[in-house]
Amino acid sequence: MRWWRIATNPHVVRAGGIWAVFKQLRLAYRLLRDERVPMLTKMVLPATLVYLASPLDLLPDLIPIVGQVDDIGLVILGLIAFVKLCPQGLVAEHEAELDGNEPRAKTNARSRPDEPVDVRYEWVDERPRR
Repeated sequence: MRWWRIATNPHVVRAGGIWAVFKQLRLAYRLLRDERVPMLTKMVLPATLVYLASPLDLLPDLIPIVGQVDDIGLVILGLIAFVKLCPQGLVAEHEAELDGNEPRAKTNARSRPDEPVDVRYEWVDERPRR
């Protein structure tokens, strides 16, 4: 089997193909740059890269093919873990922008700053009466 035929494998195509990995990379890059994502969540990707660069390895790279596949799998798992740990609203917003759609939060009429808001309010005083 030639290495370029892997991309046309039915299992790979059903999972979204190699373009799904590129889309996840772009999504992760956008989420990494977003300041609304917690810092602890952002540390997943650098921790994955540190593990890749470290001399400690789950399967040594001396074993042909298996060592490299182990590293690629770890990078993909780190990428998926990062996206799963991000707030789902932010992920949906960035995915919509990557697909060329306007995010749902911006299409909602209540979130437009130029629209007037009609509200009622009630003063609540929690202090005990005298």
